[in-house]
Amino acid sequence: MWTRNTDNCFIFDQSITAIRLIHLIKHELNTSIQTIHFHWFEVLYNEKT
Repeated sequence: MWTRNTDNCFIFDQSITAIRLIHLIKHELNTSIQTIHFHWFEVLYNEKT
């Protein structure tokens, strides 16, 4: 019983770590996409003026 509990805790910890990593990666991707969009907006705006 005890070993099963510790295994579950270990798996649970790993899944939390994975979820945190995914959130971090998503945040990084969103930030870089926004930066790229802003860059393209600047380029297009500069070409029009």
